[in-house]
Amino acid sequence: MIHQVVAAPKHIPEQEGLQFALSHNIGYEIPSFVEPELLENPEPHLSHWKKALESLSGLLTLHGPVYDLNPVSLDPKIAKASQLRYTQAADVCKALGCRYLVVHSQFSTIFSVAQIKQEWLSASVDFWQQFAEEVLEGTPTLSVAIENFMEEDPEQLRELIDAINHPQVKACLDTGHTNIFSKVPPITWLDVLENQLVYIHSHNNYGQFDEHRGYKYGSVEMEGFLNHLVLLPYKINLALEIFNHPELEESYKIVQHFRSIQCEQYPEQSFLI
Repeated sequence: MIHQVVAAPKHIPEQEGLQFALSHNIGYEIPSFVEPELLENPEPHLSHWKKALESLSGLLTLHGPVYDLNPVSLDPKIAKASQLRYTQAADVCKALGCRYLVVHSQFSTIFSVAQIKQEWLSASVDFWQQFAEEVLEGTPTLSVAIENFMEEDPEQLRELIDAINHPQVKACLDTGHTNIFSKVPPITWLDVLENQLVYIHSHNNYGQFDEHRGYKYGSVEMEGFLNHLVLLPYKINLALEIFNHPELEESYKIVQHFRSIQCEQYPEQSFLI
């Protein structure tokens, strides 16, 4: 079922995106710390965000760094730099009180071509277990949500999360990524990830480019996806990662329609987690 709704509007003026979340009394995903220079010198930006978020009552999350990262690279300098960026992002989350740090799995299809998929998976398990023990330790209110990137099927992400086996490392489903890189529909991803899934980046595209369009603009049948989502017997947070304001507004209205159905038709599910 849909738990909390979160606005994740990147490439929209910052104040405009935040105001959307505040005006609808929903959560907000901070987009700006994907930039390496902000992670290098976060202090002035932390002051800004603490002030900007004073009125936010919904779920607060943060999109972690994404550029050129591979925390399990065979090149130790690349691995070390990647690991540093994730630690810096977690420190920002702790300072701002974020509930989730959303990160890409960084899986690449080249790992399949090079026949090192299993080695990548094993090294990733080791890294995230160590990250949870060393970085998340003592902050039970912060969890990492690992988002599918170029995975072709949901079983691989499920295997990763299961093997990490830590209550503060869970899965994030990105509907746009599944439409580009996977032949498996998003509904099947929901069913396979099950209660390991805590967060969804929801948006649409036409299967070629990661356009982050609204629900009606792409080849994913988003209303069917939402209908399936509200029937699930556990709570999942739904982020609208849509990159233009009119389509963000339109998609939010669609979500509200399904949330109304959820409240009216399935009130007995409200206690489930």
